[in-house]
Amino acid sequence: MTQPAAQNPSAIADSSKAGDGSSVDQRTLAEIVTDLWEKTETLLRQEMRLGIAEADEKLRVLKSEAEGQLNELKVELIAKALAGGVLFAGVLSLCAALILLLSEAMMPWLAALIVGVVLSAGAFALLQRKLPKPRVLQAASNVLDTPKDTHTPRRLSNDAEH
Repeated sequence: MTQPAAQNPSAIADSSKAGDGSSVDQRTLAEIVTDLWEKTETLLRQEMRLGIAEADEKLRVLKSEAEGQLNELKVELIAKALAGGVLFAGVLSLCAALILLLSEAMMPWLAALIVGVVLSAGAFALLQRKLPKPRVLQAASNVLDTPKDTHTPRRLSNDAEH
């Protein structure tokens, strides 16, 4: 014996699929809210996992870029250190040549003293000049000098009280 459409749940479900525009749901409000809550919770968990995965990927990319730049800086530093050492040897040779040249006209100790005083005064003057910071140090200084976020939890609770 068949039941009327109003009492048969499968008939109601079939009539909602029939395309007449009326959608009848047999679930209670509590079931609907529970289902909504579970699906929202699942969606939020998936979004959090996705966000963490995206942040991890960005971190990996930034880390590899930073490692590449650090390696470039190391190579550049080594090259500049070697060039500085060769330059220093050249300057010492020029100083020795100047001392030997001056020692033709005066006593050798006096020639060495004059060259030493002149070079020391020049170095002191160079050290007194304010040189611009290299870009890397300037960028690091800018990051360290930025004001910290003043909206800490304690500060927010104090703001809420006032």
